[in-house]
Amino acid sequence: MREGWKKLFSKFQQVAHAEEDSTSEEKPDPKPTIPITSDRMKVLFRDRSPEDIAFEHKECIDSVKELVDDPHVLYILNEMRELGCALPKFRCTRCIGKGANQGNCIKFTGGYHNSLNQVLLCEDIILYSDMSSRTTKYKEILLHELIHAFDHCRAKINVSNLDHHACTEIRAASLSGECRFKREFSRGSFPFYSTTIFGRMKECVKFHAAESLKINPNLGDEDPMIYVNRQFENCFNDLEPYVERPFRL
Repeated sequence: MREGWKKLFSKFQQVAHAEEDSTSEEKPDPKPTIPITSDRMKVLFRDRSPEDIAFEHKECIDSVKELVDDPHVLYILNEMRELGCALPKFRCTRCIGKGANQGNCIKFTGGYHNSLNQVLLCEDIILYSDMSSRTTKYKEILLHELIHAFDHCRAKINVSNLDHHACTEIRAASLSGECRFKREFSRGSFPFYSTTIFGRMKECVKFHAAESLKINPNLGDEDPMIYVNRQFENCFNDLEPYVERPFRL
């Protein structure tokens, strides 16, 4: 069975890479009614009109409809089905002012709710998180949360255990594509990381995992890097459900 999935994943990769190579000039997404400016925080916390809210919700719904046919998304869902996992539902929701996103602070753009088996997508934040395309942003977050869903099914993750939480965050940051060179460069993070591409990716993964761990109320005043560093090598090299790293560096 695993050999069959290796062939299938190889085919998915070829399709994904062909699409990536053939779209070097991405078509711009329709402009939101709230202008995207270099000061994204002002955009995020600007009062939304009913038209803005409707637009953001439609963009989220349309993105999910497109991405359920994406090769990387399909592959994870198929692997979860093979393991006998219940496939998660996708929910577009509004996140500003909820949970850790209090005041002028944005701590998360999506999440996985284990007890409800739902992937949550923050429609009021994702569009404005950086200057990349709508599809790129939604795909990264969807894949990140699907890795969490896969881990909960495969390993029965207990996020109150900080080592468990660190491991699944390392894997999600590593396998979602969010630490590719192009994505980090678009966020302006490149100068802060290692000069080697693979070293830079590892530093990016550690940073994102540590930032996610900071939301865990069990962390207290501890340094999240204690847990990230302790779990890093094993979890970074755990590529399940893939048979190789799914994205080019």
